[in-house]
Amino acid sequence: MQLTVENLNFNYINDLYTQSQLLSNINFKVISSELLHICGINGSGKTTLLKLLAGLITPNSGKIHYQNQDIHMQQTVHHCCYIGHKTGIHQILSGYEYYKFTYNLTKDNLKTLLCDSALLDIAHTPIAKLSFGQRHRMALFRLILTQAKVWLLDEPFVGLDQNSSDWLNLKLKQHLSIGGIVILTSHHALPTILQPYQVYSL
Repeated sequence: MQLTVENLNFNYINDLYTQSQLLSNINFKVISSELLHICGINGSGKTTLLKLLAGLITPNSGKIHYQNQDIHMQQTVHHCCYIGHKTGIHQILSGYEYYKFTYNLTKDNLKTLLCDSALLDIAHTPIAKLSFGQRHRMALFRLILTQAKVWLLDEPFVGLDQNSSDWLNLKLKQHLSIGGIVILTSHHALPTILQPYQVYSL
């Protein structure tokens, strides 16, 4: 299993309605059981790159191949689980409501998974009433349920306390151990538990 990026370029429209290049000639390859840490200053294009890999936006030129197939030629993008800065959960819903109906889980199964992830105490609270860190933890719970082989995570450790960070490190390590791929952004060096890993600087 591998994800390959070749000569990727992306332009954005600025305030003067002219194109400015954000990403230029991006090239890398990530294979099974590998983690790629994308780093760079604010505005360097880290979030945009993850959205490109997820198929949410289309590059101006270049290729993104998963298992030797262009992801933008596939009818549906099933290869990845993308978790960005937003939870992806409607503000009036609780995490329990969202995950139960989205993933068709039984009450007992969902309760067990939430308990194991230390989220049961906030599971029935509407997302709008949770703190930033709590909302982020609830979004990351999606990693427990997804069947995707490629995890794309934008600043996944932001807002997490030590226990939550330890939980995330464990889940990342487990995913890599079964042949999964992790691509994440972070302003800081990653914990030693995740070593060795690739680093790509924008």
